[in-house]
Amino acid sequence: MAVAHSAFGLPDSYAMLTLGNGNAALFTSNRAERRAAWMSVNTDGRFCSVVAVEDRLFANVYDSKGNLQLCEFDGEIGLDFYLYKPIVSNVVDVSDLYTNGDVLDVVVTDGTQLSSLLEFTVNASNEVDLTSVSGLGFTHAYVGKKFTAKIVTNPIDANMGTGPATGDVRGIANVVVDAKNARSMKVNNRPLITESGFTGKKEFRVLGYSRNPQVTIEQDDPLYLQVNGIVAELIV
Repeated sequence: MAVAHSAFGLPDSYAMLTLGNGNAALFTSNRAERRAAWMSVNTDGRFCSVVAVEDRLFANVYDSKGNLQLCEFDGEIGLDFYLYKPIVSNVVDVSDLYTNGDVLDVVVTDGTQLSSLLEFTVNASNEVDLTSVSGLGFTHAYVGKKFTAKIVTNPIDANMGTGPATGDVRGIANVVVDAKNARSMKVNNRPLITESGFTGKKEFRVLGYSRNPQVTIEQDDPLYLQVNGIVAELIV
């Protein structure tokens, strides 16, 4: 277990624990705001150990090929094992980490915001060929593996005149998400349509009834997303 206080430039404290099955559990706490949460962290390899150095959090991870990698958790780029490389003649050399046939995501920046160029396959020269998106004017690229980040709420419940609605068939009509600089976000598979970072409260109309209705927030592209809170309208 390792504990990092005020990590990632935030006031929260983080505790990370490696588990016997190779996964990890992450606990975050903000006492001033009375917020706390658990999160599961999984990889296609396995977590070996974790350590905190002041406000930075590191992990020794065996990757899918059995190689031991020293990794640092970082909130800026939504890619795993990424390389930051120059784009030369529309190609990016990724031979430091990747070989022919690896499927990677590419993220570029114009100096103010990040943009996703989606997936590319490493060629026989251990390069990523960006000819299909040439002419955009980018000089450098982040190249790595996209990972899945997902927020799933507890079942949305409410106290009715006859008691709690727990176990009743009920649905969620609208979800209002308070987001900061969101570039890629889906709420129960309803996408946020934006060309730049969205900050503010966004309403999503969702469908479906069940005995355990939940709100799921996830992404298609490895871009920035901060969720400050949500409000859901329940139909019973």
